Amino acid sequence: MSLPSDCPGDERLTSLWSGALPADEVAGMLAHLADCEGCRWALGVLSRADDTIPGPVVRRGRGRTLAAAAACGVGVATIGIALWGPWRTDGLGSGSVRAPAPLSLSLRDGTVLRLHAGAVVSDARILAGERRRVRLESGTLDVETPRGRGKGAFVVETEALDMVVVGTRFEVRVARLPDGRAACSVHVRDGTVRARTPGGVVDVPTGYTAYAAAGLPPFPQSAPPPAARAHATALLAECSAATRAGRTREALWLASMLAVSGLVPEATLAQALAPVEREGE
Repeated sequence: MSLPSDCPGDERLTSLWSGALPADEVAGMLAHLADCEGCRWALGVLSRADDTIPGPVVRRGRGRTLAAAAACGVGVATIGIALWGPWRTDGLGSGSVRAPAPLSLSLRDGTVLRLHAGAVVSDARILAGERRRVRLESGTLDVETPRGRGKGAFVVETEALDMVVVGTRFEVRVARLPDGRAACSVHVRDGTVRARTPGGVVDVPTGYTAYAAAGLPPFPQSAPPPAARAHATALLAECSAATRAGRTREALWLASMLAVSGLVPEATLAQALAPVEREGE
């Protein structure tokens, strides 16, 4: 969606927040913010931390909730406080957040997203019957969503798997297989998650983990993702054996378990999957 031509760029918004904007431009900028919800939201994102937002900030629609503040000539610091309140009530907004260090975000419905360092999460378009949908692009995300809060399901989507929840605590991981396709796991700590792909649906209960590679149905296991190298080594041997025996789907499920664990070098995993990758070329 194209933005109105009178909207300032991210650089000018950052200058306003930091106090570097020339004094003769401040009044005009405040007047614009009073009438433009999209720029107010963008300023809230930019003021949070420049290095947590990859690329330009995408603005949302217009509104007038700060009109009185601008009309009264309220300063930048006060505008910052006004913006920070709504930002704190929904830490994700409709943008994308990259966590350079562990980061906790609270959403309006009471859901808490805990991003591990390096995770990238963005808001996503909701579908019928959903109250909120977020997308994990990469990394690891812990989710705690309250029961009975709002109508519809809370959904976490990845390239390989959608997770539909009502009230639960779970962890989602996204990684890449050597051929570039996405691998995903969801480990349920409390409650139930419905793991859904175009190839199938499974309900994942407390203590179980479901794995999926892009294009495959989810595969549940009664254990968390592997955390010990000895376990990973055993899985690698099973993956290699499944590949040699032509059990491609089994090999890809095992490779997904290893990819999200982070315990096996990509080159080693590529060797175990070499025949599978050649078939896909």
